[in-house]
Amino acid sequence: MNKNTTRIFCFLTFLVAFFATNWNLSEFLLNPSYADDNSIVVALDKVEVVNIDTEASVVQIGNPEIADVNVASATTILVLGISAGETNLLLIDYKGKVIQDLNIVVVREVNKNQITVHQGPSTTRSLRCDPTCTEGDPSVSPESGAGNPTTASQ
Repeated sequence: MNKNTTRIFCFLTFLVAFFATNWNLSEFLLNPSYADDNSIVVALDKVEVVNIDTEASVVQIGNPEIADVNVASATTILVLGISAGETNLLLIDYKGKVIQDLNIVVVREVNKNQITVHQGPSTTRSLRCDPTCTEGDPSVSPESGAGNPTTASQ
């Protein structure tokens, strides 16, 4: 088989496996495998609200380069995703007892109807899946280059 046939075969195999297992791709991409009940997934440049039952007197983010926090009230904390990565949010009450130690995972926002296929180290292809997968974004004009294979800068 030539290179393009092999690529198409691999992609079709992926699609068959994807639909045969009935994965929800948006959930798959937005919730990393290491995220659990004590994790909050925040999209880059988006805010998530954390509500707690006990008033917090200390609110501390582990790595302020990944996420920032704003205290809206003693029981409402706002978490802003600054850069992709993982950190923690520590909430302590007035007695010094840990209320919660939350894992904060900041991810790039994912278009729920689009997937990106990486073809080797330098080529990617975007597919819009609504309800079937087609190459590119139909709302973008072809001359913009969107949806066409792109070569990453090295």
